[in-house]
Amino acid sequence: MRLRLLMVATGFMLSACSAERGFSGVWQQVCDDAHPCDAGGVRYALHLGRFGDAVTGLVVRYRDPGPDLDPFRKSNDCGCFIVDSGLARTDGLSFRIDDPTLPGYPDEVGTRDETCEPTLPECEAWRLVLRGDDDVLEGTLSCGNREFAVRFEAVSGRPRTTCLRPTP
Repeated sequence: MRLRLLMVATGFMLSACSAERGFSGVWQQVCDDAHPCDAGGVRYALHLGRFGDAVTGLVVRYRDPGPDLDPFRKSNDCGCFIVDSGLARTDGLSFRIDDPTLPGYPDEVGTRDETCEPTLPECEAWRLVLRGDDDVLEGTLSCGNREFAVRFEAVSGRPRTTCLRPTP
């Protein structure tokens, strides 16, 4: 009886831990007819960690070099943004990016590159609301009173953990 109770309790705890890690990892933006990349020449990758109901991490911007080329190479890195107010649910997550006009960089030698400027309207914060599963996240990116459809696919790789803000 004790052994059975221990096995049930262990199984419950293991299933609870795996759900907590849902949405953790690296997600890359997919551009297609249903989800055009409205950011004009840049794509985004989410580097997320989920801890209970909280989501934290970075949004990394990459220069899109054009069709048939991989935009998510380190040489195309255009800066990063810190996830703020992240909240996870069973079927999705939401978070904000404050001051999306001022990206941070992965190291101190990062510089602002004019070819990395998105064409999204300027606003004080972006809000992403995404629903999905272990492979795909879809939803909206809101900026002021405008909304854009976005889609991200999970990829293998280690999430980035640093994003230094430039000093004025």
